[in-house]
Amino acid sequence: MTVEKGNGLMAHTQAPVSREFGQVYAYFGHHKCASLWIRRVFEELSAGLGLKYVAYSSWLVFDPDEKPIDQLYATDFLAAGLSLGARSFAFTDAHPRHVDLFPPGTRSFHVVRDPRDIVVSAYFSHLLSHDIDDFPALARHRRQLAEISKEQGLYAVMDFLEPLFDDLRKWSQRPDVLEVKLEDLMADEVGGFTGILRFLGLLPQVGTERLAEVLDANSFSRMSGGRKPGVPDDGSHFRKGVAGDWRNHLTDDHLRYFLARHADVLAKYSYL
Repeated sequence: MTVEKGNGLMAHTQAPVSREFGQVYAYFGHHKCASLWIRRVFEELSAGLGLKYVAYSSWLVFDPDEKPIDQLYATDFLAAGLSLGARSFAFTDAHPRHVDLFPPGTRSFHVVRDPRDIVVSAYFSHLLSHDIDDFPALARHRRQLAEISKEQGLYAVMDFLEPLFDDLRKWSQRPDVLEVKLEDLMADEVGGFTGILRFLGLLPQVGTERLAEVLDANSFSRMSGGRKPGVPDDGSHFRKGVAGDWRNHLTDDHLRYFLARHADVLAKYSYL
């Protein structure tokens, strides 16, 4: 079940609900951080446990002129989901305000990626493959990228992603939210998700056999139409499936431009 998708907030606001709801679980992800893959895995694992699942995503963060940020985050999506009976939540365009909805003691995980890889992945996705229906900011951005060189386009993508990097900069790291690097998940999917489930307290209920089944059903090869990680298809939403590809695309000038603006984000997540 998707609570919100694209540019539309829920058609109605929910009355505040009691936070005495028992345990809930959440995944916080970001644009171009393999959020579709992780969301599918988390959704299937939740369904197997009988946990009603809701997902929230929005591109309005990249188009603040469309709806002011304060209005965008005015809805309490935790309360909205709980009113629908949800106990498992996914925020694939997570904002610091989303994690602040969850009281201390709830169990969640937050997946980040090397921001330089985010830039490269976003360049190809924004130019060629990402859905632009209902995303006017991305449609305008795609037209811009189509008219300039790749070298210029990578700068344009860095500028476009400023709101995302600002969200990562402002993110509050909490002891009840497990910080996970996408690179670690990609290097050892079973080990990585085993650690996530153990942190959430769900590993005994899921079991390693069921986890392996879900990961196999959502492998890069299956989601990309048969390609192995490292075999690129620039026109696919699942383009390459490897870490560190930024080294193949970002020049020294690109890196200087990026570091001048976001070295603190790289350092915060130990990528520098």
